[in-house]
Amino acid sequence: MLATGPRAVRDAAPGPDQAALRRRADFLTAEMGADPAEVHAALSRLDERGLRGDGVQACHLNLLALLGGRWPAERVRAEAVRCAWTRLWRGWQYNSAMAVRRSARAAARVPVLAGWEAAPVEALRAGGRGVLVCGFHFGSYRFVPTDLARLGHPVTFAVDARTYQQQMWTDEELADLGPGFRMAMIDEPGGLVTLVRAVRRGEVAYLNVDGNRGWGMGHGPESHCEVGFLGQRLRVMTGAARIAAANGAALLPVAAVPDGRGPGRVVCGPPILPPAAGETQPAGATMQALYDFFAPLVADDPAEWQDVRFLHRWRVPDAPGESDPEAAERAGAAVEAHLAAGGTVHLDETRCMRLGGEADPELVDVRTLRSYRPPAWAAPLVAALAAPGGADAAAVRARFPGADGRRAAAGLAGELALRGLVALRPARGGDD
Repeated sequence: MLATGPRAVRDAAPGPDQAALRRRADFLTAEMGADPAEVHAALSRLDERGLRGDGVQACHLNLLALLGGRWPAERVRAEAVRCAWTRLWRGWQYNSAMAVRRSARAAARVPVLAGWEAAPVEALRAGGRGVLVCGFHFGSYRFVPTDLARLGHPVTFAVDARTYQQQMWTDEELADLGPGFRMAMIDEPGGLVTLVRAVRRGEVAYLNVDGNRGWGMGHGPESHCEVGFLGQRLRVMTGAARIAAANGAALLPVAAVPDGRGPGRVVCGPPILPPAAGETQPAGATMQALYDFFAPLVADDPAEWQDVRFLHRWRVPDAPGESDPEAAERAGAAVEAHLAAGGTVHLDETRCMRLGGEADPELVDVRTLRSYRPPAWAAPLVAALAAPGGADAAAVRARFPGADGRRAAAGLAGELALRGLVALRPARGGDD
């Protein structure tokens, strides 16, 4: 199981610098009238220690699964940090903008995001057809449903209790958005009914398809399907596809792509129209089309996917390898021979994530989502494997002076290699 508590942060507890920086960031983000440049600068100074509790390690785990084979390990780790504070920044940016608009009602009907003139929402609603706008927890997504309301559309927003509390909506703000702005609480069975009624009335409903929580048209076998996304297999809820097909609504994928620090503009994908009478439209194909629209946006700027921290909950993990004592013994012997030939052994940072401290490390395979906690005696070996140059024969000898200890260390390294967590690097100029 993925660690999410204190063990999830490998480094020491925040020192004075990060603690002070976090206090400053918290102070600024509590002030809706703070200077945006100052807020952004304060958040961007936070590192893993300052972001403990904000999902930075979960972001790292899941970005490693998405990017580990293509990006250097340190770049993935830095992107995870940026992802964690970007979520805080985008949340503050939205709440601040809403607070300003509450104090200037004349601007309440002007959308925040650019690009709405190219969105075919009005055309899709022609003839009384409902439109289910499908967003993603990417970039400035928080502005999409409220912008739709400012444009005069009756909007029902599918939201869970956590998001509702974070957005800090007030009665005054909801009144500014007009009487047609409603919320469907997806944590409750009645929320689905509210959403369906909206599209049946020919209105606009909004949901984030990567939320994958809530009632979502039930929990039977047909309520989920697998889709491909950036080289991963995801098990996603099919509620959006099934609601639209069952109620004659059009689906419109919409992303809010930021412009640097600014909210940016909306980008729409191809609308998905309901099937003609007598025809069917597989929910799986519809969901794949939606995810295909969002995939290149995430690939271009992974840190803006603020819900990547939940990806391990619905990603289909690789199957773990079979445990084979004989193979482990052979692998251990191969590691011994490799070290004797001048090679090194190191944690595979494209696949292995180290949690905990040096005295009690825990290794997580980002592909299988299995964790492995080495025995206490092996902590020095794991530290050597995690060092920038990996472990060579001298490093193993320094930590395990006795022949039996070195053999045990090589055996454990061989077992980790079979799990895919350790890689062997040949000696400089070698070819093994």
